[in-house]
Amino acid sequence: MLKMYTAHTQELDDLQLVTEEIIKQIDLSKLLKNTIGIVTFHYDFAKSGVVEELKKKLPFEIIGMTTMAGAHTSGYFETYSLYLTVLTSDDVEFSTAMTKPLTNTDYKQPIADAYNTARAKFNKDPKFILTFAPVMTNLSGADITLALDTATGGIPCWGSLASGVGMVYDECRILYQDQIEQHAMSIILIYGNVEPEFIYTSIPQKNMRDIAVIVTESDGCVVKKVNDIPFLDYLKQLNIELNNENCTTLPFMVYSEGMSEPISIGIYRIYDDSSVLFGTHLKVGTKLVMGQIDQKGILETAQKNVEQIIATGKKNGALFFPCVTRSMMLVPDQNAELKLITKLMAEKGIPYLVAYAGGEICPVRDDSGTLRNRFHNYSFSSVVF
Repeated sequence: MLKMYTAHTQELDDLQLVTEEIIKQIDLSKLLKNTIGIVTFHYDFAKSGVVEELKKKLPFEIIGMTTMAGAHTSGYFETYSLYLTVLTSDDVEFSTAMTKPLTNTDYKQPIADAYNTARAKFNKDPKFILTFAPVMTNLSGADITLALDTATGGIPCWGSLASGVGMVYDECRILYQDQIEQHAMSIILIYGNVEPEFIYTSIPQKNMRDIAVIVTESDGCVVKKVNDIPFLDYLKQLNIELNNENCTTLPFMVYSEGMSEPISIGIYRIYDDSSVLFGTHLKVGTKLVMGQIDQKGILETAQKNVEQIIATGKKNGALFFPCVTRSMMLVPDQNAELKLITKLMAEKGIPYLVAYAGGEICPVRDDSGTLRNRFHNYSFSSVVF
């Protein structure tokens, strides 16, 4: 059985106090045979040396990422904090690895190499993989997810791209042991007596337009035409003016052939030829439905996700990785989603961590019921075990 413990600190300056504060919340005497630590933290904790000091004092590996804000089992939530989540078990085992820094021309092999390195510890396939991936302006989360899916042969992968306050890319980092990298990816392979359940929610049905369009010309993640007209011309017909300043606020639901549920995806960039860069690969024939993000919809889908987690009856632990855009769209009450999660999870007996994601990696089921690894935007992604 897998057990989960969580802790937090806001201390940035006194390195001894940080470790004392964290260890006080995690009773190290309760650790079982196999243990791994997940650290999610504000960028300042990387600069101050806190993360490196924590690694020296903890008797297990740590992996993680920067995040804009978070929450955990105690009900505490805040932006400028560091969170430690400990997974420990006698019959669940862990194996880890980190890629070398990825580039847009060299990422597939490093991801495959990292997976093979981690897999070699037990020489068998894991039950599932926790993934912490970099945010890069020239390499999409969809490409990283596809490369990982290919390398692992489709083993369920769940995780996130790093995030930060205001999504300042230069402050998004990935952690592996005492290494903190901007462009590398860390993975945790999980084996043994664990049965994860993956849940995601995104845009409520009432926030979707009734009319769908079909992709009629595309190249990877770039959509050139829908319904045989340039993409921006289609938006202009709807009196929607989109530019590179506001494009990330317009979500689309993607209905792919063979998939039982749509996924939510955003627009990352607009080009001079009226084509647009989406957050995932869109083949010709894919159906797109425009959505809308608002406070009511964000909180409604957060509540739906948490209630589904509780309804599974699994109580060993839950990880929640909602999209960072959700928090940014909740201004002036950016913590509204965190407040709701902590309220819903209070006294449910399920240890949990919340960390905002720069892009969500979560498996979804196809028409046959098989889990398929997918990259998402705007979603509330979770795993419970």
